[in-house]
Amino acid sequence: MPLSSLPRLILPLLLALCLSGQVLAAPQPVTDGWEYRWGDSPFTTAGVPEWVREEAPGQWHRIGFPSNPPGRAGRENVWFRVTLPPGDWQEPVLYIFSVDLIVQVYLDGERIYQYGTFDEVGRGRFEGWPWHEVPLPEGFEGKELYFRVFSNYTDIGLWGEVSIMDRPDLVLYILGNSMEALVVAGFSALIGLLALFFAILQA
Repeated sequence: MPLSSLPRLILPLLLALCLSGQVLAAPQPVTDGWEYRWGDSPFTTAGVPEWVREEAPGQWHRIGFPSNPPGRAGRENVWFRVTLPPGDWQEPVLYIFSVDLIVQVYLDGERIYQYGTFDEVGRGRFEGWPWHEVPLPEGFEGKELYFRVFSNYTDIGLWGEVSIMDRPDLVLYILGNSMEALVVAGFSALIGLLALFFAILQA
């Protein structure tokens, strides 16, 4: 392999660095007004969870962040809700860093996102820990967003960052947060290729 071909190997890294340097609209963290409710909602015959239709005063409790509410006592199902803030977005999505373990998201009584599979009793199996992009429909501002969560692990609920941003910005945001790992991986690959190249020359 000629040394002149090596620059092509790091071109994607340079492109990523340039993209990550672009000015992005600041993500709007969703940090205020979270509430939780232990258990799982009954569903109507139309498949709508009853808990998104009723106020149920005294059943919902405030929590600083939608993760590991107090008084779990072996429970494996919990619901969270929050009122979405106003903002100026073109293609809004809700970014969630991770969820323990599986989740459904409801707005206006309709399911707008699902990760994992819930069975007839509200349970499911581990599906991994990816980040999540929940598309938000027009007119979501000021409405309550509901999260149905199952976990039979130590932790239950959302984890890390929860923010609203435009979808194109999310791509660059994820890329920017991953840049250090990308650079390390790129230089490691470059060093490996150089070592292979000189080994071939010696042979």
